[in-house]
Amino acid sequence: MSMPEQEGPGIEIFDNPVPPPAGMPPQLERLTDYIPYHAAQVPNRPCLVAGEMTVTWGELPDLLDCLSKGMLANDVARGDRVAVWTPPTIEGVLLFMACAQIGAMFVGINPKYKLDEIQHVLSDSDPKLLFSVETSASRDYSGELQAIEDWEGDLRVVRFAIGGADLIGDTGFDQEGTELPDAELEAAKAAVEPSDPVTIVYTSGTTGTPKGALLTSQGFAINYWHVYAERYIEWLRVPAFFTINHQAGLGDVAALAIVSGGTQYPMERFDTRELLELVEREKITYLPGLVTNFQLLFRNENVDDFDLSSLEYIWWGGALIPIDLLNRLLELAPRASTDFGQTETTGPLIYTPVDASLEDKSLTIGRPMWPFEVRLADEKGKPPDPGEAGEIQ
Repeated sequence: MSMPEQEGPGIEIFDNPVPPPAGMPPQLERLTDYIPYHAAQVPNRPCLVAGEMTVTWGELPDLLDCLSKGMLANDVARGDRVAVWTPPTIEGVLLFMACAQIGAMFVGINPKYKLDEIQHVLSDSDPKLLFSVETSASRDYSGELQAIEDWEGDLRVVRFAIGGADLIGDTGFDQEGTELPDAELEAAKAAVEPSDPVTIVYTSGTTGTPKGALLTSQGFAINYWHVYAERYIEWLRVPAFFTINHQAGLGDVAALAIVSGGTQYPMERFDTRELLELVEREKITYLPGLVTNFQLLFRNENVDDFDLSSLEYIWWGGALIPIDLLNRLLELAPRASTDFGQTETTGPLIYTPVDASLEDKSLTIGRPMWPFEVRLADEKGKPPDPGEAGEIQ
């Protein structure tokens, strides 16, 4: 791999042997740099849509500034943590971006967590604020929230209603920073380095107790620019049913949509019929899912009853995919592939090219995504012999 050239204070521009597709956005240093870029390029395009609520790219910067000012007014500074407990919602994505643009670390909490699991995340991350829904389509959070307030006396809990008219429910949090000078907000934004972490993702892997992984603004920006180049769709319209406490929700959906200037459609829960209705109604172009999601889709629904002709790309993950299921996906979209990564890498490093054989797509995780390098190593750190198992590094 050729050595990268340094451009600007924090981003490396690699000499890509394959030119990116025409229409790609430029490589920018920070994930949040794409917000003003797309606000200028596609101001009338929806950025977030759920139910009766739509936020366009042109509206997005002012909304985020209101939320960021509210955080600054509550003494949230660069490097501080802000916890968010919600299923996939517009509000959750807005809070992620509002944190990122001032260098606060977003801490997503699994919407299925029980009280002791939530307390572990809060104790470990020590957030300044906790934003949470009180109820959702699948759960009432009020009892746990009261217990958290009793247990964490100094932690401010901001409750919001999903789809609230002022974006953070009846609290009016987005108005709390109205007296904050614009110059103070701009200074906070300017102080954020590309290498600053913008989220802590708690992942247990195979070792039990969840541990926090720090993911940076630059990591999201670089990784998902390359993902978008591999899967280029002129207008990426994607359902968002992955939770935002997880890399899949924050990276594979939210960050990809932010980099691409696409449209996210948060879904409070995965429902096969609601998903197909969404694809048909909103002309979804990019459909991500776990293998189990697609198995449920075909088991529960007759997909032929829906117009899914807008689909351009299907991505699956989480497991190897049976060839018969893969064939059914390829009947829905002309391009389909999988990839492999881990939370700590801020996204995928290995992928199957769209022109790979069915066997390669079904039985392998593909090859390293340019410009990343991957190797297999044995217990001594040396390359294993052909046919022998090794650790991916």
